[in-house]
Amino acid sequence: MPKIRKATEKDKKNILKILKDLDLYYSTLTLTDFWIAEKDKTIIGCAQFKEYDKFFFLSSLATIEKEQGKGVAPALLNNILKIANKNIYLYTIIPDFFNRFGFKITSPPANLPSKNQYECEDC
Repeated sequence: MPKIRKATEKDKKNILKILKDLDLYYSTLTLTDFWIAEKDKTIIGCAQFKEYDKFFFLSSLATIEKEQGKGVAPALLNNILKIANKNIYLYTIIPDFFNRFGFKITSPPANLPSKNQYECEDC
């Protein structure tokens, strides 16, 4: 299993590369509030987990291609679920993946960030 930890400033370059390689980069992205998965001191996955007043917002859950299907994204997500003390919202094009972790399709709260911010009109 990969080591999961909060990202530091020195991780930003690698996070950005992962997101660009997987076509998950969007123009309004800020490289804050990320968690990473490491294997042999190499970043193999990431997720942004941003806290708001009444909820958390999850985005940019990604695993490098050669590690996909090996439990990296579930490990990141399970770690995030353990620390969350309020509702978590996200936009996704893969709802079946998130359903496995108890996520449900719901109406978003009024103060949820816009889909347009994430360039995710199809989410």
